[in-house]
Amino acid sequence: MCTFYISSIGHQANKMVSIIPDTVFSFPISSTDVIMTAVLAFVLAALFSMYVPNGFPPGPVALPFVVNSLGLRGDQSEILLTLSKRYCDILSVKINGRKKVIINDVDMIREALVKKEFSGKPWRFFNDVLSEGGKDITDCSYSPEYVARRKLLIRLLRNATVRHRMEDSARDAFLKVKNSIYDRNGKPFNLQPYLALVVGSAASSMCFGRKYKIDDPEFREIISTFQNLSKRFSHVLPAEIFPILRHVPTKGVLETKKAVSDWLMLIQSKIDQQKTQHNEGEVYGICDGLLKFLKDADESGRDVSSWLTDVNVRQILSNVFIAAMVPTVTTMAWLVAYLVNYPDVQTRMQKEIDDVIGRKSLLLSSDAGTLRYCRAVILEVLRIRTVALRGLPHQTLEDTCLGGYSIPSGTEIWMHFANVHMNSKYWQEPEEFHPERFLDEDGSVLPTPNTFLPFSAGRRKCAGESSAMNWITFTCISLFHHFTFSPAPGQGKPSLKPDCSTGINECSPYEVVSRPRIGREMYD
Repeated sequence: MCTFYISSIGHQANKMVSIIPDTVFSFPISSTDVIMTAVLAFVLAALFSMYVPNGFPPGPVALPFVVNSLGLRGDQSEILLTLSKRYCDILSVKINGRKKVIINDVDMIREALVKKEFSGKPWRFFNDVLSEGGKDITDCSYSPEYVARRKLLIRLLRNATVRHRMEDSARDAFLKVKNSIYDRNGKPFNLQPYLALVVGSAASSMCFGRKYKIDDPEFREIISTFQNLSKRFSHVLPAEIFPILRHVPTKGVLETKKAVSDWLMLIQSKIDQQKTQHNEGEVYGICDGLLKFLKDADESGRDVSSWLTDVNVRQILSNVFIAAMVPTVTTMAWLVAYLVNYPDVQTRMQKEIDDVIGRKSLLLSSDAGTLRYCRAVILEVLRIRTVALRGLPHQTLEDTCLGGYSIPSGTEIWMHFANVHMNSKYWQEPEEFHPERFLDEDGSVLPTPNTFLPFSAGRRKCAGESSAMNWITFTCISLFHHFTFSPAPGQGKPSLKPDCSTGINECSPYEVVSRPRIGREMYD
């Protein structure tokens, strides 16, 4: 009975298929029908591109097929600041073809990052290629695997041997760099490449566990490969807006994949080198620590393959190096620019350095805590020119509410940290460069308020905050201990107007003149 029934269905289906060409395709199709169908499809697509869910945060109207609301290009931070004044604490806007929710209120930001399920990560072509499909820490969605990798990384960042090796590399690099600055002999020059060498040396040592001299060909290869990769950070390719285009071998796609491939191959070569060269059981860098953890897990029979593999090791090292280089060098460029614009602040900071360090040739770790005004200057630069304007993008993991608005699962979220730092609701005269805001009446450094968020907050707060502050402090104090910087003749003071076209609060290139404060005999 059952077999007969199925056979009958198959026979009837075959009859129906044989009839279709004679019925459906026998209808005449005119050019008017084609045009009407195309118009209908266009209208439906236009309506879909303008669709806003019920209860969604307000914002400028997303016109049909417009990639960016109100032509949002160039200085995104300035435009978003203007929009935040119109739409207040939370708004929605269309950027790069996607609707995003921008949060400007510090309480909402903390609620989103600490209490709500806003710890997912949206898809990005470049980030997906760089992270090898989310195998890292920075661009993977929140999960138990992410938590385990992050905890391991924080433990390694706090390792005393790793920190000591990093500090030694930074000192050695600075000794070489400051001699190069001394050789400029009063001639204008761009300081930023020198800053990159100091930070890059510390980052390379921290990652790979060996001290690199800045003229070492191996170190130069690391910096060159990274610089080639960093050129791709600011490129918004069509593949970012239309993911299907990631499969089309356009020039931009091919160049991005090549830069990423070169970078990851270089890191893998360092990992392979460490496997054969590092002493058994010794941890000199993060790479050593990760390899030792894998070896110990294997010997004890623990299975960690669900969250830590060879690919994860490569990705963690990539994360650490990039996170060390980009924000630290950019912050240092802003710091020098501000102190050249505010020579009285530079003079006061140098007096404190002289009082604490005296004629020592280099800053010691024990000195940093007593340089209170210097720390206030650094904190003020981090506030007034927040490098990560919106931090890293987040994504909701479930349907939720915030500020009385409904936010569906999968919505991309931007935390507008720069707006919090420049908001008169939270800071008195926020446009003014005023380091004293971080000091009490006795000159001691105040605890940073909850409105100070240069390293984000919550479960995805920057894991390397302490290391970043150490690098910035060491480089800043060492520079201004040994040199006074002033504007290059005929060029004026460095511009303090940020360039936010890439989503990073970048400092426009500038040149300075350096004047030694300590004789060269103290350098060697």
